[in-house]
Amino acid sequence: MEFLANFGFVVTSFEVNAQGVEVPTITHISWGDNIDKALGNMMSHLITDFFLTATLKGELTFRDNKIKITFTDKFISVTPISRYDEVLTDATLKFIKEAQRVLNIQYELGVPEIMNAISKRK
Repeated sequence: MEFLANFGFVVTSFEVNAQGVEVPTITHISWGDNIDKALGNMMSHLITDFFLTATLKGELTFRDNKIKITFTDKFISVTPISRYDEVLTDATLKFIKEAQRVLNIQYELGVPEIMNAISKRK
Protein backbone atom coordinates (compact mmCIF):
# COMPACT_ATOMS: atom_id res chain seq x y z
CA MET A 1 0.00 0.00 0.00
CA GLU A 2 1.21 3.45 -0.85
CA PHE A 3 1.22 5.91 2.02
CA LEU A 4 -0.04 9.31 0.90
CA ALA A 5 0.82 10.99 4.22
CA ASN A 6 2.44 10.05 7.52
CA PHE A 7 -0.77 8.79 9.11
CA GLY A 8 -4.03 7.25 7.96
CA PHE A 9 -7.23 6.63 9.89
CA VAL A 10 -8.95 3.57 8.43
CA VAL A 11 -12.63 2.66 8.84
CA THR A 12 -13.89 -0.54 7.23
CA SER A 13 -17.64 -1.19 7.02
CA PHE A 14 -19.07 -4.70 6.93
CA GLU A 15 -22.58 -5.69 5.91
CA VAL A 16 -23.96 -8.48 8.09
CA ASN A 17 -25.61 -11.09 5.86
CA ALA A 18 -28.58 -13.35 6.70
CA GLN A 19 -26.22 -15.93 8.23
CA GLY A 20 -24.72 -13.30 10.52
CA VAL A 21 -21.42 -13.21 8.62
CA GLU A 22 -19.70 -9.84 8.35
CA VAL A 23 -18.88 -9.19 4.69
CA PRO A 24 -16.40 -6.34 3.99
CA THR A 25 -18.12 -3.62 1.96
CA ILE A 26 -16.01 -0.47 1.86
CA THR A 27 -12.89 0.94 3.47
CA HIS A 28 -12.39 4.66 4.00
CA ILE A 29 -8.89 6.01 4.62
CA SER A 30 -8.28 9.60 5.64
CA TRP A 31 -4.74 10.93 5.60
CA GLY A 32 -2.87 13.51 7.62
CA ASP A 33 0.60 14.62 8.60
CA ASN A 34 -0.34 13.76 12.18
CA ILE A 35 -2.91 11.59 13.95
CA ASP A 36 -5.24 14.49 14.74
CA LYS A 37 -5.32 15.61 11.10
CA ALA A 38 -6.05 12.08 9.84
CA LEU A 39 -8.85 11.68 12.40
CA GLY A 40 -10.18 15.18 11.69
CA ASN A 41 -10.38 14.48 7.97
CA MET A 42 -12.42 11.33 8.62
CA MET A 43 -14.69 13.18 11.01
CA SER A 44 -15.30 15.83 8.33
CA HIS A 45 -16.15 13.08 5.85
CA LEU A 46 -19.04 12.01 8.11
CA ILE A 47 -20.98 15.04 6.89
CA THR A 48 -20.93 13.98 3.23
CA ASP A 49 -21.09 10.19 3.53
CA PHE A 50 -24.31 8.84 5.01
CA PHE A 51 -23.17 5.22 4.64
CA LEU A 52 -20.21 6.04 6.90
CA THR A 53 -22.38 7.62 9.60
CA ALA A 54 -24.95 4.80 9.29
CA THR A 55 -22.11 2.33 9.82
CA LEU A 56 -21.54 3.82 13.25
CA LYS A 57 -25.28 3.47 13.99
CA GLY A 58 -25.25 -0.15 12.89
CA GLU A 59 -27.99 -0.08 10.27
CA LEU A 60 -29.07 1.51 7.02
CA THR A 61 -32.29 1.31 5.01
CA PHE A 62 -31.51 0.64 1.35
CA ARG A 63 -34.27 -0.19 -1.16
CA ASP A 64 -36.66 -0.47 1.81
CA ASN A 65 -34.52 -3.20 3.39
CA LYS A 66 -32.74 -2.74 6.71
CA ILE A 67 -29.07 -3.59 6.33
CA LYS A 68 -27.05 -4.37 9.45
CA ILE A 69 -23.58 -2.86 9.40
CA THR A 70 -20.55 -3.15 11.66
CA PHE A 71 -17.16 -1.51 11.46
CA THR A 72 -13.54 -1.70 12.47
CA ASP A 73 -11.07 1.14 12.67
CA LYS A 74 -7.32 1.50 12.97
CA PHE A 75 -4.44 3.83 12.36
CA ILE A 76 -1.77 3.13 9.79
CA SER A 77 1.50 5.03 9.76
CA VAL A 78 4.93 5.09 8.20
CA THR A 79 6.45 4.89 11.69
CA PRO A 80 5.22 3.00 14.76
CA ILE A 81 2.71 4.81 16.97
CA SER A 82 3.62 4.76 20.64
CA ARG A 83 0.75 3.80 22.97
CA TYR A 84 -1.17 2.62 19.90
CA ASP A 85 -4.09 1.01 21.78
CA GLU A 86 -4.63 4.08 23.93
CA VAL A 87 -4.40 6.43 20.94
CA LEU A 88 -6.83 4.29 18.90
CA THR A 89 -9.34 4.02 21.77
CA ASP A 90 -9.29 7.80 22.24
CA ALA A 91 -9.68 8.38 18.49
CA THR A 92 -12.52 5.86 18.23
CA LEU A 93 -14.44 7.53 21.05
CA LYS A 94 -14.03 10.96 19.42
CA PHE A 95 -15.06 9.54 16.05
CA ILE A 96 -18.17 7.83 17.43
CA LYS A 97 -19.19 10.97 19.33
CA GLU A 98 -18.92 13.08 16.17
CA ALA A 99 -20.71 10.43 14.11
CA GLN A 100 -23.61 10.44 16.58
CA ARG A 101 -23.81 14.25 16.40
CA VAL A 102 -23.82 14.24 12.58
CA LEU A 103 -26.22 11.29 12.41
CA ASN A 104 -28.72 13.10 14.65
CA ILE A 105 -28.65 16.07 12.27
CA GLN A 106 -28.98 13.79 9.22
CA TYR A 107 -32.06 12.13 10.76
CA GLU A 108 -33.51 15.51 11.72
CA LEU A 109 -33.14 16.69 8.10
CA GLY A 110 -34.54 13.48 6.60
CA VAL A 111 -31.33 12.23 4.98
CA PRO A 112 -32.10 8.52 5.64
CA GLU A 113 -35.41 8.81 3.79
CA ILE A 114 -33.76 10.68 0.92
CA MET A 115 -31.00 8.05 0.62
CA ASN A 116 -33.56 5.22 0.67
CA ALA A 117 -35.62 6.99 -2.03
CA ILE A 118 -32.51 7.44 -4.20
CA SER A 119 -31.61 3.75 -3.75
CA LYS A 120 -34.98 2.73 -5.22
CA ARG A 121 -34.64 4.87 -8.37
CA LYS A 122 -33.72 3.06 -11.57
